[in-house]
Amino acid sequence: MLDNFNIYKVMKTQNLLKVLAVLGVITGISVFLILSLTVSKNLTDLNLFKLLHFMPKKIIQFVGLMNVLTFLPIFIVGIVTLGTDGAIGKADTLKTWSVYKYVRNPMYSGISFTVFGAGLLMGITGVAAAGLLWLCLCYFVSLIEEKSLTKRFGQSYKDYKKITPRFIPDFKILFSDLFHNSFVNKKGNKKLKKYSYLSKKTYG
Repeated sequence: MLDNFNIYKVMKTQNLLKVLAVLGVITGISVFLILSLTVSKNLTDLNLFKLLHFMPKKIIQFVGLMNVLTFLPIFIVGIVTLGTDGAIGKADTLKTWSVYKYVRNPMYSGISFTVFGAGLLMGITGVAAAGLLWLCLCYFVSLIEEKSLTKRFGQSYKDYKKITPRFIPDFKILFSDLFHNSFVNKKGNKKLKKYSYLSKKTYG
């Protein structure tokens, strides 16, 4: 009877943590939107295209569009791969598959560069500035998270950290994997391309 009660208590706690994780994400997005609107309001009169008058408007918009098309999928795949357990810091394994093979913080860089790109695309200085500001905040948060991950996963995380960029994906390896149909997922049902610097280590 006591064992059943303990199991129920653990499950209830886990469910509560998952709910809190979702609420945390919603809160984070809300704070970010408020921050973006605040920055945008203060920079309303500062047109981005006028600020960057020395660059052709189409080039600025093209850079913005490429940021959105590149980093929005990275953000989405990062969320799906991490899952709720990862979001609350309870993942059993160090995730080094899928998009995490190419970048350590896909959600942070994904949302930051997507918003930055949207600002460039629309010519709104405040939105572009908000994206860069959010990236700066994410940098300091990632430093704190790295300490926790190092304690949990030890040398595995240290090795992973050495070969995987913090915010900007290794596009050379990413595109090579995509073109060779070897994008890695959790179940490993697709062949892993044996790159020299990855083939010596396995994680998780």
